[in-house]
Amino acid sequence: MNRWLKIVLPVFIAFVLALGGNLLKGECSCSIGEFALSAVGSVFGCGKAEAPSSEISPERSRDPDEGTAVSASAAGNEILVTFIEIGSLNCVPCKMMQPIVREVEEHYRDQVKVLFYDVWTPEGRPYGTKYGIRIIPTQVFLDRDGNEYFRHEGFFPKKEIIRVLKTRGVR
Repeated sequence: MNRWLKIVLPVFIAFVLALGGNLLKGECSCSIGEFALSAVGSVFGCGKAEAPSSEISPERSRDPDEGTAVSASAAGNEILVTFIEIGSLNCVPCKMMQPIVREVEEHYRDQVKVLFYDVWTPEGRPYGTKYGIRIIPTQVFLDRDGNEYFRHEGFFPKKEIIRVLKTRGVR
């Protein structure tokens, strides 16, 4: 019994701490499967595996104002929302977000500016502080005036991201 408590109790406490904030506030809109997936990444941390070559890369193009990755097609168009994905190329839940972020970037390229900051690099670390990041991945949504209107921590399903984008007129 004592050995069982030594194993289960710390895992349970970490699980509650990782998930408690948004869940207790009623802000978590993810399904049980997505919720559990986000919790596993939060509790057990992120691995240091090499990023696949197809991942979002800070070298794609540069935003002259912020010096980070941005869709080249976003420059010069009517941008309604800036969608900022803050994470790392070496974080498991962050890697799970990257295909979703790419799909959003491709589908809404004329209306949504997509930025990615890898906070595990010296170049990206300041953005973790700037946006007050507590956990990765974190998604921050800015309106056309640059004001934050929504934030989510952990894995965020595509349908929920689209719902958040549509609140600001993205079609």
